[in-house]
Amino acid sequence: MNQLVDEWCDFCSGKKVFDKSHFSYLFHEENIESYLSIILQYFTNSMELELKIKKVLEEKKKNRVISELSDDMLVTLTNDFFNEQANLINDLDNDIHSAIINDVVITNSSQIKSNADEDIPHYWLFEEFGDLIRSSKIDESDKTYALMESLYNIDNDYYLAWYMAKPIVNIQYTLESYFILWKNSHKVLLLEDSILVSK
Repeated sequence: MNQLVDEWCDFCSGKKVFDKSHFSYLFHEENIESYLSIILQYFTNSMELELKIKKVLEEKKKNRVISELSDDMLVTLTNDFFNEQANLINDLDNDIHSAIINDVVITNSSQIKSNADEDIPHYWLFEEFGDLIRSSKIDESDKTYALMESLYNIDNDYYLAWYMAKPIVNIQYTLESYFILWKNSHKVLLLEDSILVSK
């Protein structure tokens, strides 16, 4: 068996102690798809976890082509993505709420990048939703933390990690809209006066 997978099994079963970051790139191992059932056997809802992770890994291997999503679909998916998060957060900040009801503007990736370093509602919502995810994990074990970190490192994307981790999070969300945007290479950004999605 793959050495890192062996170490993962020892870690999850309590036979050996590793720093959680030791497994950061677990899902970058060669032929890792064939080990998914072994890796995930230690988690609740392991079959659902496996399906989601496998779907993401398969998409990641594809050569991204030009998206075939229509403009109307882009607007719908972008709104769904932000609204799904907002609807789950109690006492949503008024500034975030005001930003979410703005119109979606279809733009280019350079426009997204030029606004990405600003202090904007996108990151305020991200922090609120991230706190909700972290406080709603089914368990607080080291193996869960290690899994979440390794999911993040598949594409350095927290939203994608949270999409895959849904089976071990005890709140009702899907982030399916984000997954569709991600696999079609679209970026989104929530500003104070508009919502951007790259074409």
